[in-house]
Amino acid sequence: GFKITGDPDGQSMTMNGMSYSMASKDYEKGDEEMTITIMDYKGASTLYSAAAMAWTMNMEYEDDEKKVSSFKDGDFQGIIEVGKEHKEISIIAGYKERYLVQVQIQGSNEEPTARKIVNALDLSDLP
Repeated sequence: GFKITGDPDGQSMTMNGMSYSMASKDYEKGDEEMTITIMDYKGASTLYSAAAMAWTMNMEYEDDEKKVSSFKDGDFQGIIEVGKEHKEISIIAGYKERYLVQVQIQGSNEEPTARKIVNALDLSDLP
């Protein structure tokens, strides 16, 4: 039910022989705003490994403002941060040990909805 807003964003970075690139797109549905970002770490596997370390260790954290936990769904393994005080949720999921997919939703903190969106992404054409 989300509609695309604006133009896609993209960037790439090279540093000390490593490189990565990213692209993002914004969506909205009523009062909810969502951004989906895909980062390609093909040329920077050490950066990907550092990002993936927290969820491979089954991390969980909670305080008055947010709850953070690791998850595994199908082809995705990552971390979910659910805002308690403000309606917001962010999922960062690894895919093919190369890509990080981030889904951020402002105006909702419904974990099942965010997981459904991540799992609905068709990334099968990515190398």
